[in-house]
Amino acid sequence: MTNELMGYVPPHSFEAEQSVLGGLMLRSDAYHDLNLSEQDFYSRPHRIIYSAIASLMAARQPVDLMTLNARIEEDGGIEEIGGMPYLIELAKNTPSAANVVTYGSIVRQMSERRFAIGKLQDAIEAMMEPGFSSTDERFSAMGALISEIETKRAGGVVGLAVPASEIVKEWCDLMEERLTRKPGEVTGFTTGIQGLDELLYPTGISKSALIAVGARPKMGKTTFLAAVCNHVALVRKQPVLAFSLEMTKVELLEVMLSQAAGVSGTDLHSASDQSKMDKAYAVIAELGMSKLHIADQPSMSLQQICAEARRLRREFGQIGMVAVDYLTLMKAEKAERNDLAYGNITKGLKNLAKELQCPVLMLTQLNRELEKRADKRPMPSDSRDTGQIEQDCNIWIGLYRDEVYNEQSPLAGLMEMIVRLHRGGSTGTAYASFGKGVMGSISQDEVARRTHLAEMDSAKGKGKKGGWDD
Repeated sequence: MTNELMGYVPPHSFEAEQSVLGGLMLRSDAYHDLNLSEQDFYSRPHRIIYSAIASLMAARQPVDLMTLNARIEEDGGIEEIGGMPYLIELAKNTPSAANVVTYGSIVRQMSERRFAIGKLQDAIEAMMEPGFSSTDERFSAMGALISEIETKRAGGVVGLAVPASEIVKEWCDLMEERLTRKPGEVTGFTTGIQGLDELLYPTGISKSALIAVGARPKMGKTTFLAAVCNHVALVRKQPVLAFSLEMTKVELLEVMLSQAAGVSGTDLHSASDQSKMDKAYAVIAELGMSKLHIADQPSMSLQQICAEARRLRREFGQIGMVAVDYLTLMKAEKAERNDLAYGNITKGLKNLAKELQCPVLMLTQLNRELEKRADKRPMPSDSRDTGQIEQDCNIWIGLYRDEVYNEQSPLAGLMEMIVRLHRGGSTGTAYASFGKGVMGSISQDEVARRTHLAEMDSAKGKGKKGGWDD
């Protein structure tokens, strides 16, 4: 369904485009105040000229009639734009270089309208396309198209291919952020768990990361998720969307409350210690005023999770984190094997993280076969029916508590967070205290003392063996 068939000329302002280009030739410092790409220009000659300006700015070269003409000539587009005479006309006829940002805003608005029209046409075609296997797939495709419109309006660059000039600009912004950060500050996403954030320093977690956290039962997966959700919602003050496929929303909220207040679930149930209840009531008030959202419908599908995440992104503009507890409780589409079905889900969650530019934290249950090993610390290959996880995730963390298998372990009261995979960053083991379902910080000296005792016990062959079933 083309624009010509629909009988209209797409929205554009030829005059505003000319004024932006002419204004930049007179005042190139305004370039960084514009949120434009060459694709925002309707006229092809104008796209060529703006691309050349972006290239000069990225190379930190001056932008004027001579340098711009030389760059366009070098790129082979000088005849298509009308040569030097047209560049002179642009500079001469610009109403006011001081208003270049205002002209840029008009160009941007017209581009957004053209983009939205195109995506809505694609959405209509998706509803009519016979190639989809289910109605869910059709609506998921339409939701993704609507989300692209929101991304465009929020200032993102949407498209399959992005000009190198735009990528260079993003890289320069990233380097500026790195150069200006304070000592010890992380440029990426942080979890709020001290030992883990120190291990992941200085890269932290990228804003579009899929984080897989795997463990056997009773290791503290949900407590870990609660700690990270609390940090994003209460400390970073960002929207959090948690999908609880095992617990009810009230049960998950109570785990978050327990973690944030430092009050065990047992104490919350007994409600006998007034000082602890005072802490709990203070924290529950904070959680109530936060931007935390919890969905607890059982067997949610990937399409439902994506749709809800996009809805919140439209409401708040940006989401701090999406969390899923846990992967194999999600409704999987039919496939030849379970690993292929859940592999499609992990790919979808990875794509969602990239689309929304927010981390997706995904818990996964590990196969009981690992308990037959002498060292039961988890590996990515232990993921149940989910071998695709290792390929899709940016970070894979295994949780382990030795006391689950050995009650007399010197490591009792410790949670090991074993980073097995971290694309572009460090791996290793971080530690947290863990008691009565509450995580906390622990000194490295204490960790060293405990691990030394554990190594001595292991050498003497005194460790007890045991195991948990589902």
